[in-house]
Amino acid sequence: MTLPPRPLALYETMTLPMLDEQQLERIVQHHRLRLDGPIIPLTSSGVVHSLWALGSRFVLRVPKDEPMSLGDHRCESVAIPLALRAGVRTPALIVFDESLTILDVPYSVVERIDGHDLAAAPFEHPAFEDVGRELATLHAADLTSGRHPWLRDTSDLAAEAHFDEVVDAGLLHNDGINSLRNLCERLDSIIAKGPAAPEVFIHDDVKPDNVMVDRTGRTHLIDWGDAGFGDPAHDFQSLPMTSIERTLNGYRSVQGGDPTLEARIVRRVVARSLSNLRRTPLEGPSWYRPIAANLTDLLTFAIDRRHVWDAWTH
Repeated sequence: MTLPPRPLALYETMTLPMLDEQQLERIVQHHRLRLDGPIIPLTSSGVVHSLWALGSRFVLRVPKDEPMSLGDHRCESVAIPLALRAGVRTPALIVFDESLTILDVPYSVVERIDGHDLAAAPFEHPAFEDVGRELATLHAADLTSGRHPWLRDTSDLAAEAHFDEVVDAGLLHNDGINSLRNLCERLDSIIAKGPAAPEVFIHDDVKPDNVMVDRTGRTHLIDWGDAGFGDPAHDFQSLPMTSIERTLNGYRSVQGGDPTLEARIVRRVVARSLSNLRRTPLEGPSWYRPIAANLTDLLTFAIDRRHVWDAWTH
């Protein structure tokens, strides 16, 4: 029997919140924000928040009124200060208001970065190396005292959880799954020879959409709604494979001493690739939204960058 795609989650089906001019003005006045320009709605590839530019210095973020979106928003209120404490470049949190005096949901105001994200950038864009250096800084910071119940659980299912499911659903045949199963076994043998993966503070959603590049070429990580403590490998899994290679170049220039990191990353990419096959496609510019994008990207990288692939998986 062929299984249907995973249905859209509630936060994916809901329309983004809309505010009228009076609500926007009340927020500005309530927090005594000094604006240097007009209030303008911003477009985003995200499906959690509505965004407004408050002049050139601030961005208002208003989440959908449903549990996952509200959880993301509260997580960010804890994660952004932790990231700044670590020395990572990210827009500062100016306001976090959960009083519900103006809106029916919490909202936040963050610093606005004058630049663009990497959603449409080539996978080989040099900014990804700078992302690697920022991640090395994040992972090296001792932030264990910052644990908070609003931070996310960063655990996830391993690839094995999806092997039988995608075959039963008619999405892949047994030969394809057996190849991926053999790959995971090979990766496990590499991982077993090294130390246990460290548990550090991670962003857990580092994808091109969540990287802003300012006018000087420096990168800034945004959207910390999935952040928590976990394996550093999680912070590479949402990037295209060629971008992962560039990001690791930057990362390794700052942070060494994790000999099985590449193997753990590939293992997580395999799991994500299989999990995404069951997703319902979403419209938008994100490179990974076509449900087979991750798997195709993985296989293309293994062919086109064979010497790198062999170094990571053997």
